Amino acid sequence: MLVIGPPVVGGLAIGAMARYGSEKIRGHGMPEAVEAILTGGGRVAPREAVLKPVSAAISIGTGGPFGTEGPRGRSS
Repeated sequence: MLVIGPPVVGGLAIGAMARYGSEKIRGHGMPEAVEAILTGGGRVAPREAVLKPVSAAISIGTGGPFGTEGPRGRSS
């Protein structure tokens, strides 16, 4: 239970943030940044500017996947 608990809690927290906060926190960082630059003149909503790094910190802190490695732990 101790091994499974933190990732489950982190996933639920990030899922709630994506559902009730902003759907734009899903996915990778660079494509969203490029899209914001091209379509919105580089403007990002304040809610997204706060939720994206917080969700990334929760994911990394609770053992979730991040970076190019993804859930497997190695690049393909």
